[in-house]
Amino acid sequence: MQQKGPVSVLVAPLDWGLGHATRCIPVIRELISQGARVTIATSGRQKALLETEFPLLEFLEIPGYEIRYTSGILLKWGLLFRIPAILKQIQRENKWLVDLIQNRDIDAVISDNRYGLYHENLYCVFLTHQLFIQSGVPGIMGRWIDHKILKWNYRLIGKFSTCWVPDQPGPFSLAGKLSRPPW
Repeated sequence: MQQKGPVSVLVAPLDWGLGHATRCIPVIRELISQGARVTIATSGRQKALLETEFPLLEFLEIPGYEIRYTSGILLKWGLLFRIPAILKQIQRENKWLVDLIQNRDIDAVISDNRYGLYHENLYCVFLTHQLFIQSGVPGIMGRWIDHKILKWNYRLIGKFSTCWVPDQPGPFSLAGKLSRPPW
């Protein structure tokens, strides 16, 4: 019987700011302490930060979403109009992963808010604090829109084996309502 080596885990933080990369640091450290072989897929500033933290690990370049934040109401409208590009990027990510696993031995994926990094033959974790994305629209119309966004978000997250929410209930919650849907 052939013995398999250490578990191979791909960790891939989203490129929307450094928070996704910094949130992955303790996860990567724990994986290493458990004997896993960790590969990091990222780009840009996130890659630079994680290469500083983990200079001995292998890094793969994965295309980013390249979202630029604006302030106030422009942020929500900007994201709304970028939905087609975001959905296209999710498809590209999934194809990237399918191509990757044809050439590499990957046992699991930990995706920090990268909705396309799932595969039915791998154990795939979706790491997020954004379960309840809110539209900001007031009243009954806003609740209806928020419910639709929630269902859409859960349908995407449901493609993963599991979802980790790095937050806690109560007054020490970092994400607040974002991590705890009211339904």
